[in-house]
Amino acid sequence: MWFSDESLVRLDLWVEFVIRVNQQRTAYIPKEVIEILGYEWLLVPDAKAAVVYPRQCDLKTAIKSVLVIVKGLKLTLSAREERGESRDA
Repeated sequence: MWFSDESLVRLDLWVEFVIRVNQQRTAYIPKEVIEILGYEWLLVPDAKAAVVYPRQCDLKTAIKSVLVIVKGLKLTLSAREERGESRDA
């Protein structure tokens, strides 16, 4: 596999990575993510989540991608609730 067991949180509908930021505000980003998103991103944060997309990406494309991710998150939540799992399961 191209991802490490430590980075992989869950494999339901996609791959999720744990991204840790150290005291120097440095984070390891898996090379596959860099290959997809490139080296310059825009980050739009909220109080509990954020959206990251390539700087060159137009907003319509970014929004379509976010909607796909939200749909997948909803499916994952439904599956976890059916199994009686907590959000961290």
